Order: sequence, then C-alpha cells, then structure tokens
Amino acid sequence: MKCNKVRDILLTDYIDGELDRETSSRVEEHLSGCAACRTFYETVKARTEAPFRDAEDIKPPEGLWERIEAEISRQNAPLQRPDLAEVLSSIFSLKKPVLAAVSILVLIAVFFGGSRYMQYRNYNLAKDYLDQQVSYLLGADENGENGNGFGTSIEEYFLQ
Repeated sequence: MKCNKVRDILLTDYIDGELDRETSSRVEEHLSGCAACRTFYETVKARTEAPFRDAEDIKPPEGLWERIEAEISRQNAPLQRPDLAEVLSSIFSLKKPVLAAVSILVLIAVFFGGSRYMQYRNYNLAKDYLDQQVSYLLGADENGENGNGFGTSIEEYFLQ
C-alpha cells in the first residue's frame, strides 16, 4: 500500500475500528515498515483521543428515554381531530396582542365586505332605475305616448 492511501484509511476507518480484517492487516503491515506513517498514526490518534481521555461519563436525566419513546409514539399515532373544547382553549390561550391583531383583521374584512355589498346594492338600484326607464321608453308609441299621458320632449328625442 502507498503512504497516501494508508493515511486516508488511518484518518477514517482504521482509528474507528471499522476496517475489515484483510485491509486492517495490510495497514498494520505498512505501519510496521514505514516510520513516517507510524508517526502520522500516533499523532492522529493522540489528537483525536486526548481531548476525551479525561472526560466524565454523562448520564442522561431521569425519564429521558421514556419521554423520547412517548414522543416517537405520539408522532407515529394516527392524527385525531381536536374537539371544540380543545380548539377554543387553544384560541383563548393566545396572548392578548395576537387576539387583538386577529380581531382587527376580522373587522377589516367585515368592513371591506360590507362596503362591497353597498357598492353592489347601489349598482343594483341604479340598474333597476335604468331598466324601468328603458322599459318605459320602449313601451311608448310613435307619438311618445305610452298610454298614461306623460309624453315629453325627452321621450320624443329618444324615440326618433
């Protein structure tokens, strides 16, 4: 094996103990005959293991694994629709600024919806008026009379 290949293997799988037996024995054979790679190996091993040599064994807090298991079970459980009480309690548990912002947005939506209704209503009133006028004018005879004696010069103008 060449030194570059051995050094790559040393930095990855050899120090972690993840090499197969054949490759591991070839690396050890190379290290026994190459002083430069052996020095490289000892330096890498010292720098990667030394910081952890005096590290204390940290124990996880009590109940951690149970909470992890419960969370995994909760995430794998089928989704259930919340009932009305849960929805209302979650809405009213929001902070006041959030509720105020939502209320303002609802009021704005109602205002613009109402103003659109008024525009539509005014449009319908104007349309109804014009429909009445057109039907009145279309119902007039050739003299501008529609049978109820209101013949005027304007009606005569439209009938020409």
